[in-house]
Amino acid sequence: MPLRAVKEASLTATLRMNGEDSKLSSRRVHAEKNIATPGRRSASFSPPLNTHRHFEHSSKLRRILLAIVFGLLTIIYSPPMSRFFSLFTRSSQPLIQHLGPPTTPTAQAAQEALKSTNAAMSAQETATVANGCFWGTEDIYRKAYGNGKGLLDAKVGFIGGSESSKNPSYEEVCTGRTGHAEAAQIVYDPSKVSYAEIIEFFYRTHDPTQLNQQGNDRGTQYRSAIFAHDQSQLDIARKVTEEVQKKHFEPKGKKIVTQLEVRKKEEFFPADDYHQKYLINHPNGYHCSTHRYWW
Repeated sequence: MPLRAVKEASLTATLRMNGEDSKLSSRRVHAEKNIATPGRRSASFSPPLNTHRHFEHSSKLRRILLAIVFGLLTIIYSPPMSRFFSLFTRSSQPLIQHLGPPTTPTAQAAQEALKSTNAAMSAQETATVANGCFWGTEDIYRKAYGNGKGLLDAKVGFIGGSESSKNPSYEEVCTGRTGHAEAAQIVYDPSKVSYAEIIEFFYRTHDPTQLNQQGNDRGTQYRSAIFAHDQSQLDIARKVTEEVQKKHFEPKGKKIVTQLEVRKKEEFFPADDYHQKYLINHPNGYHCSTHRYWW
């Protein structure tokens, strides 16, 4: 029996076994004939329909996998999960255990002036700064200047937002739409610590070269910012910023991106009680990795 007849008979038997003998397709028979004849291929030949279904299935699978990956990345880089993963990271910088004296000329001069002056000063003044998650900002100021070293009180809250977003909630600020920054408002005794020293301390306890973030906390609410409450504070903040840039960041080839602006202290909106003294009430709570002594 010729080879072509054998193949046709074999194909017919196979289709009959599958219950398709009554639906024998001339297209498939023709395809088998082309296989039996080397170098010959019909122009009307097309892949079986199940091949198209396979491609459709693969495309759907790829879309599903991409959606899953995108969802996981969104979760991982959200503030709560970023903070969780930061618990397992360590900084390559050496950890400085104790706070040294001021290093900028302006802060040093102000410190010396406090030692020698007998002039009467106001009972208290206020400084407001933002440098990432406000839990750590408040805590590091309390530890450095509490216990009679000049700090009278500290609160965490929000400042620097739009006029239309007054007294926002923590959840609203976290969206980034209100324009507020998480901040700490420091009430201090100017006879014991100067505003210039408070500003240098602000710079030495975070990374002011990071734009709209600190560590794993990302967003405009985590920006580095100084909110002066009058022109005198603004002038001091600018001077100290220039000195810190020259002494501590120019040698590293880095640029301070801290925002400086004047805002009334009344524009500071305290956060809920849950956020106040957070790391005192929760010693093992989240602490931003950049909130430490850098010099």
